[in-house]
Amino acid sequence: MNVKTIRKGLHGLINGDPSEAATCTFCGAHRREVARIMEGSAGYICEGCVFSGAGDLAARDAAEGRCAATLFHVVSVVFSYVEPRTPHATLEPVFDAAMALLEGDPSRCRLLAGHAFDLQCFARAAEAMLRIDEAKRTVTDSLGALAALVTVGDRPAIARVLATLDGAELDELHRLQRDVHRAWAAYRLEPSAGPTFTFDGGSLGAIVERLRPLEAPASLGQALEVAAAYERTRDRAAALRRVEEALAVEARPSRHILRGDILVDRDPKAARAAWESALALAHPDSVWAVRARARLSA
Repeated sequence: MNVKTIRKGLHGLINGDPSEAATCTFCGAHRREVARIMEGSAGYICEGCVFSGAGDLAARDAAEGRCAATLFHVVSVVFSYVEPRTPHATLEPVFDAAMALLEGDPSRCRLLAGHAFDLQCFARAAEAMLRIDEAKRTVTDSLGALAALVTVGDRPAIARVLATLDGAELDELHRLQRDVHRAWAAYRLEPSAGPTFTFDGGSLGAIVERLRPLEAPASLGQALEVAAAYERTRDRAAALRRVEEALAVEARPSRHILRGDILVDRDPKAARAAWESALALAHPDSVWAVRARARLSA
């Protein structure tokens, strides 16, 4: 794969008219002076500057036989300038180009997965993490892939990753994280012909308390969310307390959706506000946006 191929893959991401006054942050060229220009959180970058840096990188990497690393760097720069709500369909050719350049390299796979998580492209995040050569894949890599897989509901892949984690030597935090993901899979994925997952929801309270002193807020927030999901039919007040605490840790769309689901029979207006909050936070093409819109239109 060469720069020309990557350029073709990136074509759909370069915005030809983001702003009448736009100038490239790097070379200062006005949008009318360049073929295409793209807006990002740090400013603007023109198509020329995206690729001009590849020359020096190519010279360095060619001596080391690392041409794919140069091209992957170019793609990664573009991802850094992608607007958070860019349509997922527009991103597909760029993800395809990046995936072809991963070569099992852990740092590239993790970087691409990070971009995918930021853009709420969860299937792509899982795919990137699972491209890491198995011998180099860490427990954290597997847990990251598992989080994305549970979100998209890929039963066979979830089962494979859980089997790998069950056979690994895990410290306490990693064991708790694995159990939270297993509980989330068991809750979200109804029994079917595919692999099923079972979990004793009553143990989630103990998991939450064991996580509190470990200074792992993201894991605590996830455990609180899953515990709230299990408790919503048994003890709505306790479920609401847990989901409110989870939202205080991080306001994720899934938590707003769950809050609305807990409140819908008691306070429909508050439930609708929660689903609207979820929709505002979610990428328009994400699974969370689909679920929020379904609830709002019901």
